[in-house]
Amino acid sequence: MRLLAKLLFIIYAGNAYKILVVNPKFAYSHVNYMGKIADVLVDAGHDVVTLQLVLAPFPNNGTEKSRLIQMEVDKNVIAPLLATFQKDHDTKWTESATNPLQFFRLIPTIRELVTFGVSTILDDKQVLQQLKSENFDVGIAELFDFSGLAVFEAIGLKNIVGAHTVSSLMKGSLLVFQ
Repeated sequence: MRLLAKLLFIIYAGNAYKILVVNPKFAYSHVNYMGKIADVLVDAGHDVVTLQLVLAPFPNNGTEKSRLIQMEVDKNVIAPLLATFQKDHDTKWTESATNPLQFFRLIPTIRELVTFGVSTILDDKQVLQQLKSENFDVGIAELFDFSGLAVFEAIGLKNIVGAHTVSSLMKGSLLVFQ
């Protein structure tokens, strides 16, 4: 019986993956979504590391169970970008979802935030070397800001999963139009 238990443990442990989740602290619901993915994978027995660029001052980091690597940013650079984003973002919730042009107002600010974030990560050679030395089996990033894809490319990670939290604005999608 003990031999069977040991054998099952070895088989189970052998199926665990080392996973890198890139979860920038940018939009509260997105942070929680990616953090939940990381926590579920930890519960399933995988070794999960969350890389988090701290762009916004949210009280939590989304994950409670994965190993967390947080990267701080220059507050003097990020503060005006976040202020512009927040001003445009607040009006988005009261506008019609059927007009995708309303969303385009956010794109220049999001582009600046993402460019700043990706540059911050790619300029930190020490963190990139640490991540590369971890030899991750798979990387997971949200297909919202795409910063995770830059990280995966920089560390040579080829097995990538894209997560998405945003509904389609196309008619016939699951998004309900009014």
